Amino acid sequence: MLLLSLALPASLADFNGTWAGTFNGQPQKLLPDGRYPETVTRFDLTLKTQGTRVIGTFTNLDDVPPKPQPVQNGKRVGDRFCFDVFTVGEDCRWCIRAHGSNLEGVWNRGPEGGPSTGGLGTGVRLFQVRAKRVAKSSADPGTGR
Repeated sequence: MLLLSLALPASLADFNGTWAGTFNGQPQKLLPDGRYPETVTRFDLTLKTQGTRVIGTFTNLDDVPPKPQPVQNGKRVGDRFCFDVFTVGEDCRWCIRAHGSNLEGVWNRGPEGGPSTGGLGTGVRLFQVRAKRVAKSSADPGTGR
């Protein structure tokens, strides 16, 4: 029975809540030791199920000032939820999985492949996403902080 429950895709409701984490991005500079590390950026993501849709906001915490962006074009693809965030004139496709209080997945620039393939088209450079569910606070129920 346990194996059967692990094989079932996550419910859209599993994505509900506020998530805080980091995502990797394109390297910005070559280091003196020859490494070319990806950037790491902090973010908050608030998601809410509305029927068969998930709506929400994405905030890049390293932007000055941070500016919440709406989650758009969300669609379930297997056990993933894929959506777009439009920042600085660019479309960024995110495809994430929820595992209890953990969120993991990938993102890329542009909707390569579209939601039917989870935004994972040919030749796409994928960047890692990791987050933890943030407990809601009575101080500010709108942000979970």
